[in-house]
Amino acid sequence: MNLFTKKTPTMRWLFVAFFALLSSPYINAQSCPPAQTGCTPEATFTTTVVPQGYPTCTLTVTYKLRVCQGEFQIYGISVSQLGMGCNQYLTDVIALFLANPIDVNEQGAFIRRFFRSTYAQIGDQLFNIAVAGGPADLYLCDNPNSKLFTATFYNGSCSSICVGLNNSTGSIVITPVNCGNTCCKYERTYCIDPITGLTKVVETTTEATPGNCFSLPAPACGAETGVTPLFQGPCLPVCSSN
Repeated sequence: MNLFTKKTPTMRWLFVAFFALLSSPYINAQSCPPAQTGCTPEATFTTTVVPQGYPTCTLTVTYKLRVCQGEFQIYGISVSQLGMGCNQYLTDVIALFLANPIDVNEQGAFIRRFFRSTYAQIGDQLFNIAVAGGPADLYLCDNPNSKLFTATFYNGSCSSICVGLNNSTGSIVITPVNCGNTCCKYERTYCIDPITGLTKVVETTTEATPGNCFSLPAPACGAETGVTPLFQGPCLPVCSSN
């Protein structure tokens, strides 16, 4: 049974309550990634990931994807459901955000770990799909006839966490939203070692549009169709290679 459906209102509202303590003023935010020509139409996908350090917890996430000149661009990641093995994950998140005094640095580190872990798993999934479509020789490292597979992820260099309620299922929806016009670009480039057959990954993080995170008010929540916004957290810096 999902912890965050109408069947478990106590757990759902407990989770909502701790985000209430982090509520901030609303403004509009600009989009990230930047506008670009030569891209396929945007598509939305759903998959599952396991948060770092919580092997029994499965998060259902949705994301948007487009392909621009051969580069897979992923953005708009949100958590649409937490699985039944996420009790400890939820407990630790509540403890972190209810700490007194609030540790803003640790909160930012938590969000960065979420992004990096989610990016890695989605990127790996997309690369495995590409290799399965073959031939795998297309992705060999150090081969002039090969092509590298790059998954590029975008989110605001400063992000706020929005908490909403899915009007159809009653599930909690957790959506990172961009603060101001900041934009972080995280790339995962893949190839296959021709000797070992193992996958090599090179990671690069850059601030496409930097900004002073702590001076930015939080953007408005509630852009998702069918989601009622409840509360949100403050803007925190999340663009880091660590």
